[in-house]
Amino acid sequence: MHLASDETQHVTFLLKARDLGMVDDKAEHVVAPGEYYIFVGGAQPGADVAGVRTRLEIAGEFKMPR
Repeated sequence: MHLASDETQHVTFLLKARDLGMVDDKAEHVVAPGEYYIFVGGAQPGADVAGVRTRLEIAGEFKMPR
């Protein structure tokens, strides 16, 4: 989706466990507890990049089935 420089659009997306997962040091597929940030913008996040960032906190570990 492309927007004009003065245009805004609200979007919704669903993050599933596999989208946030990683492989730990025991080769288990998990969603690890911690603080994560989601950034939406026109490029990689950086000091001079326009975009929106939000914080997400995961309180406990979740082991994903294989």
